[in-house]
Amino acid sequence: MKLPATDRVYPGRSKIFGLNPNVFFLGIVSLLTDISSEMIFTLVPLFLRNVLKAPFVSVGLIGGLSESTDAILRIFSGCSAIE
Repeated sequence: MKLPATDRVYPGRSKIFGLNPNVFFLGIVSLLTDISSEMIFTLVPLFLRNVLKAPFVSVGLIGGLSESTDAILRIFSGCSAIE
């Protein structure tokens, strides 16, 4: 019987939930990165207003600029993915 390529390289290595440990831990790191970036993104307006004493207009402009940049980049990345 022929073993899969990963079992030939690391014959004694166990799997985590049926995945290679490298893939499993990469997924965990990606999850934690997403959580932390979402937490920071929601705190930016509070930081601008309370710590830097920025006016409400500039907080709104920064939020609008970030959202519009996100939307424009999604359009271009979607078009480039189609091609």
